[in-house]
Amino acid sequence: MKKVKQFFSKLKPSKRKVIQLYSALLYNAYMKGFVTGEIFQGKSKAVCLPGLNCYSCPGAIGACPLGSIQNALAESKTKLPTYVFGIILLYCIIFGRTICGFLCPVGLLQELLFKIKTPKVRKSKITRCLSYFKYVLLFVLVIGLPLIYAFQEKGLPLPGFCKYICPAGTFEGAIFLLMNKANTTFFEMLGTLFTWKFFLLIIFIVASIFIYRFFCRFFCPLGAIYGIFNKLSILGVKVDKSACNHCNACINTCKMDVKEVGDHECIQCGDCMKVCGCKAIKWKMISQIIKEDEARQKEQEVKVSTVDEVNTKKVFKISKKNFNIITYVLMLVSLTTVMVLVNIGPNTYKTYDIVDDLIITDYDNKTFDIKVDSNATLLYFFNDQKDLDINKINSYSNEKLNIILLSENKVDINIENVYFAEDVDGKLLKKFSKDKNCPYSVFLDFNDKILINQSGFITDSEYFEIINYTLLGLTVGNEVGNICINKEIGIINSTDTFSVAENRGKVTIINFWYTTCTPCVQELPHFNSLYEEYSDYVSVIAIHEASGYKNNPDNVKKFIENQFEGFSILFGYDDPNDSYYTLLGGLKAWPVTVIVDQEGVITKVTHGSMTESELRAEIENLIK
Repeated sequence: MKKVKQFFSKLKPSKRKVIQLYSALLYNAYMKGFVTGEIFQGKSKAVCLPGLNCYSCPGAIGACPLGSIQNALAESKTKLPTYVFGIILLYCIIFGRTICGFLCPVGLLQELLFKIKTPKVRKSKITRCLSYFKYVLLFVLVIGLPLIYAFQEKGLPLPGFCKYICPAGTFEGAIFLLMNKANTTFFEMLGTLFTWKFFLLIIFIVASIFIYRFFCRFFCPLGAIYGIFNKLSILGVKVDKSACNHCNACINTCKMDVKEVGDHECIQCGDCMKVCGCKAIKWKMISQIIKEDEARQKEQEVKVSTVDEVNTKKVFKISKKNFNIITYVLMLVSLTTVMVLVNIGPNTYKTYDIVDDLIITDYDNKTFDIKVDSNATLLYFFNDQKDLDINKINSYSNEKLNIILLSENKVDINIENVYFAEDVDGKLLKKFSKDKNCPYSVFLDFNDKILINQSGFITDSEYFEIINYTLLGLTVGNEVGNICINKEIGIINSTDTFSVAENRGKVTIINFWYTTCTPCVQELPHFNSLYEEYSDYVSVIAIHEASGYKNNPDNVKKFIENQFEGFSILFGYDDPNDSYYTLLGGLKAWPVTVIVDQEGVITKVTHGSMTESELRAEIENLIK
């Protein structure tokens, strides 16, 4: 029995390991992302997390500090990076490299790899010298390159470390996304850069088995930043010099390249406390609290003069065991709460989803069941009869189309061949729209696939380009061979709009991009040159990512004026509420190019960059 207890005692994780695991789960609380293959897009993604954790990890609910620093510096020509630098500075002052020892998922992974039983490479003067290499990476790739490119007249944003080195991006972002069946198109985007980073990842993994925290010690610029503030940080370990006997047991035992406890290489793990015979190493804040508590107790003892006064004095104390239980419970409750908030929300249908459960009872108690009915369906949610264009609705009447008008309150109105039904408290609308704003339109084809799911009533263009084509038996969608789904796109610096329908008779090239996407920016010049060469036969629009344009349209306009001065192609912007990028199959990776022939049929969808020769070949094949 004793041996069994000893066995399980060895398996019991230390408090530090529990905190490391807790942090890794908290950073990646969006478990839904690992199932769907999607990247979390909630508001918390604007918050910079303390530890190294890739923004593109399917589970990540926050931003990576290194990526945030590089992006902020890349935009420093137009705005000061006060927000990001303020957050990082706050982490530095409070934690220092305690973040490395307790809150970094990449650090935890390396420590687990090091537990594999193999011969180990011990620290030495060589490893000590190599530990300064991360400062070179900090100043060259994290600070230098983004700034150089930011202040060039026509520079492209270049987050050097994330792009060329970071193993967290390769493992958490690329590998986890590529493993998901929903992201098979991502393989088309892989090239020599991914091969290089995958090769680096293998090196980091193998080296971490033999060398303790290989990446942290030699390559991590974030550790370099936090290490500078180690002596100043509020949390961390410190040595009581009056109690220290200078035996150097702490330095000799430490696996990091420290010269003294708490220096810039110390990850503040606290393991040195176990080997300090004179108990000279303590936690900064905790030791201060203990001293203050002891001082208060002595003061109370002086004030108490009789035994009766001592007996009547009520002192409330929590045992260490109970304190640990309360702490673990609070941690578990917090983690569970975060996971529920980011994973469980209103489940609304999206465009191209199949609706498999829809039963509606109209005013005449007739039941409409989507599983039984074989027609296409148009749902129109409204609050006021003024929203209804009766003549237009009558014109849509078709024996293959069910038109159902729904409102929260019963209305006294009758239109031939149209169903009216009551949507009490907007319960049915909730299935399609999170904000429940009326009017709202939903169109389902013969297979109950959603082709329109948007605020407002459908336009004439949408009717003829989506609904009418569907009723004629044609497939409207975002795959090769489909009629390209039509949508009016706003043009930057213009009141005009662009749509595939308006460009029938020409080859239409739709490119999705954004300003800080280097491959996007690099390929647009040959899109423009080919357009100028084939302008009689081709139309081209480059559509900027929705949220980036909405948050800072002036920045996008200035970028276009600076980077693409004299370009002939159109520049448009996407709608965050009804994204054309999503409608045409975008999967949170840019650039994406969709080519549509003269009849409006999709002939090619490319996820990733297109070369000039590839684009030319596609154009010439369609216009010959």
